[in-house]
Amino acid sequence: MNAALGIADAGYEVYLVEKELELGGGLREIQELQSGEKAAGVLAEFVDKVTSNERIKVYTNAREEDIRGRAGSFKARITGEGVDEEVEFGACVIATEARDFVPEGYYGYGKEKNPDVNVFVLYQDIKTYGKWEVLYKEAREKGVIFLRYDKEKPPEYEDGIISIYDVIFNDEIQIKPDLVVLSTPAMPAEENERLSKMFMIPLKNGFFMEAQERPKMVLTPVDTVNEGVFICGSAVYPAMIDESLAMSSAAASRACVLLAKDFLETPAVTSVVDEQTCSGCGVCADMCPVEAIELTEEPVPVITFGVATVVGGVKKVAKVGDGCIGCGCCASYCPSGAMSLRYFKDRQVYALRSVGFCSVRSKAVY
Repeated sequence: MNAALGIADAGYEVYLVEKELELGGGLREIQELQSGEKAAGVLAEFVDKVTSNERIKVYTNAREEDIRGRAGSFKARITGEGVDEEVEFGACVIATEARDFVPEGYYGYGKEKNPDVNVFVLYQDIKTYGKWEVLYKEAREKGVIFLRYDKEKPPEYEDGIISIYDVIFNDEIQIKPDLVVLSTPAMPAEENERLSKMFMIPLKNGFFMEAQERPKMVLTPVDTVNEGVFICGSAVYPAMIDESLAMSSAAASRACVLLAKDFLETPAVTSVVDEQTCSGCGVCADMCPVEAIELTEEPVPVITFGVATVVGGVKKVAKVGDGCIGCGCCASYCPSGAMSLRYFKDRQVYALRSVGFCSVRSKAVY
C-alpha cells in the first residue's frame, strides 16, 4: 500500500492487486508493533489513504507457518489470544523453532506487566540487528532467561515439565511452566513459486531474489534481474513493518524512474548460441536466472563422402528466447564454449584488450 501511494503521489495511475478480500495482509493479524504502536491504527491510516486515492498495485505477503506438533516431542498448550494482560502466571516459556531473525520485543512483555514472573526463551538461533538489538538487551536486563538448545536435542514436554539440554550451560534444565507460547516463523507465500515463473524472478528459500551487482553486495535491494519488476516487504524476507515501509518507498521511487522516461531502450547485449558447437548438455538452461533458454531437438547432419546428408538421428540444442537479459551466466558456465554474449565474444574481448594496452603504451611514450 505504501508503494502504491508513493507512485500515485508522483502522478501515475497505479493498479494494486490484493489476494485477500481486504487490504492489510499480515498486518491485520498483528495487535501491537515493536515500537508500541497499535497495528490497527497504522493499518487504518494506510487503508484510508489507498481507498481515497482509488489506486491498486501487485502485492504478495508472507504466511505464518503452523508448527503445532513439529517441535520434536515438545508438545504443550499453545495460546495466542485471551491471555490476561496482567500476566499472573508464575512461569512462561517461549519456544521458537525458527532459525532466522526473530523479533524479541514481546519477550520482555511479561516482565513489564509483572516483574515477578519468570520468562524463559528456548531457541536454536536468534539474530538481531540495528535498533532491535536494544530490545534483546532490555529483555535480558529485565531478567528474561534465554536457553539455547541443539537441533538434535529438542526440548521435551512430559507431565507438565519441560526438559531442555542447554548447549551453553552444557547441562539439562527442567522448567514447570504455567504458559507455553510457540513462536511461529514467517514463511514465504505459497504463490511465490507461480509468481516467480510469471515474472521470471528467481527464488531463494522461497523468497524473491534481488539483483546482485557484485559478489556479496546489493546496491539496489528492491531491483530484480527482470528490469521493471521490483520487490519489497515480506516478498524479499520476513521483514519488520518499518523495513517494509522503507523498501516499499524505494520500490515506488525506482518504478517512477522508469515511468518518467518517454521511451525505454531494449538491451542489445543478449546471449547467442553456436548450434554447431552446442552439445545440448543443458547447463545454460539450468543457470539462466530468467529461464530464457530451452533445449530443442534438431536433426543431426552427417558428412558422407563430401555430401551433407541428414539422418534420422536428432540432438539437443540450446535456444535463446526473447526474455534474455544479457547477464552472461550461460556464457560463463558453458563447458563447450557454444554460448556467448553478442558483441562480447572471446576474440572481441581479447582484441579490445590488445588495443587498450597499445594505446596506453603509446600514450606513455609521448
